[in-house]
Amino acid sequence: MKASVYSQELNNLLDTVNEMTADSASQRHRTLAEEVRSSVSRIEQWAVAENQATFVQQLAQVFNQQEKDLLDTLERPLRKLRELVDSGHLTDCQKARLLLQLGKTHDVLAEWDEALDMFYRAQDYCSDDVLEKAEILKYIGHVNAKQMNAGVAQSYYRESIVVYEAQGKRDEVAHLHLCLGFNAFESGDYHTALENYQKALDIATQLEGAEQLLGDANLALGILATVKGDTEQAQLHYERSICAYGTIGDERGLSQAYYNLGLLLVDVHKWPEAGEAYRKSLEYAKKYSDLYLIGLIHLSNTELALQLHDTAIAQASCMQAVRVFGRLGCRAQLAEAYKYSGQIQRRQRAWDRAERLFQKSIAFAAECQAPLNQAEAHHEYGLLLMDKQDVHGARAQFDAALNLFTRLEAGIDAEKTRAKLSQLENTAEARGSKPRFPRIPR
Repeated sequence: MKASVYSQELNNLLDTVNEMTADSASQRHRTLAEEVRSSVSRIEQWAVAENQATFVQQLAQVFNQQEKDLLDTLERPLRKLRELVDSGHLTDCQKARLLLQLGKTHDVLAEWDEALDMFYRAQDYCSDDVLEKAEILKYIGHVNAKQMNAGVAQSYYRESIVVYEAQGKRDEVAHLHLCLGFNAFESGDYHTALENYQKALDIATQLEGAEQLLGDANLALGILATVKGDTEQAQLHYERSICAYGTIGDERGLSQAYYNLGLLLVDVHKWPEAGEAYRKSLEYAKKYSDLYLIGLIHLSNTELALQLHDTAIAQASCMQAVRVFGRLGCRAQLAEAYKYSGQIQRRQRAWDRAERLFQKSIAFAAECQAPLNQAEAHHEYGLLLMDKQDVHGARAQFDAALNLFTRLEAGIDAEKTRAKLSQLENTAEARGSKPRFPRIPR
């Protein structure tokens, strides 16, 4: 009797942890944090326009302390649950289940070192449950991917695929091919990314009721086509993903699909349509809390504001993006934010600050193996040096950008860079052809 009651109590506890991971405590925390964050963003926009940078910095410090207090409130029950694992009262199976759920909770809170610790410990206790082992391997891969440990993530993903294939779990196999594809995409290996995305789409097409996978695979293929400059194919994939996500009411998927459609529309200079896509993305994003996606939307709003020559809004959005990705430790996204910040400083003719920001962007992108971000930063740095009439320096930056764009098969970006190199050469030739007259002393 005691064992039955105890087992039921543990199941209730695991249900509570599940709630913390999904719609309970962490969701309330993140929703509240995002409301405060949105207010900070709006105040920043006004404050930047009024040149009140010191006030914004003080406000951000207050907000960060409030968020820390909220996280501390969650930390206490999480610590008690970890103590339960070490208490000696649980079976190995129960320990594995609890550690897995704790790992998922820390993952949601972007506490990735703690999440990995829980997942690694769960591995030690799940030898009898094959599917649980595959799930743990998958989550270890996820966290390593977020920490930009691409090789480690790939290894765990492949281990998980082997287990799921043996168990006939084709939906999980398709999902992991998407993960492998994204991992390759982030490392600039677009050929491997395409292979894995297509495998995922092929499996999803054969499965009944796989709208989620269809949406995810088409979204991934749309992003890849965008980078490679195939705008028509990209838009087709985005529209298919929106259709699939709409069928099942997946607000997160719809937000991501509209967001990426907005990026595509910016590339083809359809500014109003891009703004509408971002508006829809934000509309769906407000219905759930995803700090990472909110940071990406801030980055995209920065880019759109730059295209519309609104430097005040661009600077406010960029500051918010730096704050979000700095908190998450996402250095690839920080590299992009510093690139935009350099563009803002360039437009304000603050040459030295712009140069430092571009150099920082290039260094961050190279460090975390984000070649597309690195190429874009080289290109923008080249534009800055053109403004400064540093022909030699500009040529070096454009050459570096072109090499990366060519390797990545980023056709549109490569063509833009070639055009700048041609313009640079023509300018140099024009200067060299001018007649030189001796100076006449006054």
